[in-house]
Amino acid sequence: MLQGMIKVHEGILIVARPGRLREALYALMATIPQLEIVGQAADSSVALRMITEWNPTLILVDSSLPDNEVNAMLEQIKMERSHPYCIVLANNEQQQKVVISAGADEVLLKGFSTADLFAVIEKAMSRREVECSTGITPNSRPGSITTMVTVKTASRNDLVE
Repeated sequence: MLQGMIKVHEGILIVARPGRLREALYALMATIPQLEIVGQAADSSVALRMITEWNPTLILVDSSLPDNEVNAMLEQIKMERSHPYCIVLANNEQQQKVVISAGADEVLLKGFSTADLFAVIEKAMSRREVECSTGITPNSRPGSITTMVTVKTASRNDLVE
């Protein structure tokens, strides 16, 4: 589906509790040759540490994390100068509205199709390709200097927590 779209690997972090959903997301992401799974995190504190360490370009987040972790994590991520594209999987429309206001770039309601998930990832990767080719990032301001950095990647078996 996404084959041939981008020639470089994009790092993705999966943030979800251990279980079927996380395993399914991992299996689906592993089928996309342009993605390198840099890690899996079961909570926001581990996710934030992994984001700092591995600088993924995409984050796939299950909104079923405890309490208000998702919203706080999104708000903290969006404060960074170069932040990853955040895709959140929401349980309902009310939660969808809340995570959008907290900073989610895309939200899919659970029950989404694989095609919908791949379309959102393709959109995110296309956006990233444009940013890399133009040097324009979501937080760029006119007249500012943007520095592009190399993304550190790991094998799919590294950093599974």
